Amino acid sequence: MDKIAIEFDIGIGRRIKMVLAIIDLGSNSIRMDIVEIDEKTGSHRYIERCRDMARLSEGMNMDGNLQPEAIDRTIAALSEFKKIMKENNTDDVITVATAAVRKAGNSQEFIKQVEDETGIIVRVIKGEQEAEYDFLGVTSSLDIEDCVIVDTGGGSTEIILVNDGEPLARTSIPVGAVNMTEQFLFRGETEEALSALTDYIDSQLDKIHWLEDAYQLPIVGMGGSIYNLAIVENNVPGADRSQLHGCVMAGDCVADAFGNILEMNETERGDAGIEASRTDTIIAGVLPIVELINKIGSEEVIVSSAGLKEGILAEFIESIK
Repeated sequence: MDKIAIEFDIGIGRRIKMVLAIIDLGSNSIRMDIVEIDEKTGSHRYIERCRDMARLSEGMNMDGNLQPEAIDRTIAALSEFKKIMKENNTDDVITVATAAVRKAGNSQEFIKQVEDETGIIVRVIKGEQEAEYDFLGVTSSLDIEDCVIVDTGGGSTEIILVNDGEPLARTSIPVGAVNMTEQFLFRGETEEALSALTDYIDSQLDKIHWLEDAYQLPIVGMGGSIYNLAIVENNVPGADRSQLHGCVMAGDCVADAFGNILEMNETERGDAGIEASRTDTIIAGVLPIVELINKIGSEEVIVSSAGLKEGILAEFIESIK
């Protein structure tokens, strides 16, 4: 364990500050926040925020396993993250893995390989736990009492019904930007393929009976797909996630922006501000929110840059108070 960062304040005494790294090992991207936390007050500040589009779930549709190339990319990214943690004298690290790892037939072998090669211990969380962290992240950063939270990742989508600031219901469906692209759009975004993808998404949403209680509630959307759609809708290429946090888009504007992106080729999507790593998966990433808008009649979508990592941080801070 590296040394703990300590501050001495004259007249106040010693305040101990720890440095925590939180890694979200997602199906599409790997993200790490390094946070300095005052263990006495729970106050915190971000030191580093890193991301690598390792696309861990790429190719999983072939045999249900994480593929060697994807594993190599992921371990390389985690090795770089480990160097950044060392540079920042990180005291502890929390690493959680989501849809890709929990579904993979070789998940245990992957987890062991990560630990052997990087020293990082990976905890696989269930979809419901992922949804709970999403809820904590959103409600700790946005002032909203009633909504439907939607987190579309690379391999799954988490949906949470919030009433009076409390989570009433939550679920996870196997609909993600990468796995749906590979399963339905591998030959291109043809009318037939899009129709089949839409039918599949609708069939998954139809299973969530509590959505009947979400009629016309605002949607709080998180994840790279909705962030990139907001860039196109607001015409702000290069905007970072913090700039778009809390951005409100009308439901019909989301549908219009989706239609505009659908008409673009990948080069045009990049020119419009969509990240290069998402130009091929943006349609499958946004369509679940478009279909959810249609199903519950939502009139607005609020963009949240806070989600799983922020939820883990909130839980951790509560645990040390």
